[in-house]
Amino acid sequence: MKQKTNDVNTFWSNFRDAVIRSGIDASNADWYVKWAEKFAVSIKGRPLRQRTPKDIQQFLSKLKNRKGIIKWQVEQARDALKILYYDFLKFPIPIPEPTAPPQQETKVK
Repeated sequence: MKQKTNDVNTFWSNFRDAVIRSGIDASNADWYVKWAEKFAVSIKGRPLRQRTPKDIQQFLSKLKNRKGIIKWQVEQARDALKILYYDFLKFPIPIPEPTAPPQQETKVK
């Protein structure tokens, strides 16, 4: 179990390095790691390379609709996933935009 924890810590430490190499300031790199970690644990039992664009879109959409989340945070999370997949994992999965919340229907009387 300890080896698995070490492997996970090494993975995220290496990802942080990739974030910085991509041009993100080191003072902001931990936020990118946090967004990617949140995505990683959002679907238990499915490795990152088995995720789909729909999984990414659902994650970003839920984030976008969370109370207290601002647009730039969603954009930062999306950028973190781009770095994770394109630069770090070398797995060019499409990273879609989050969907808009469903519009409530208004009844015409």
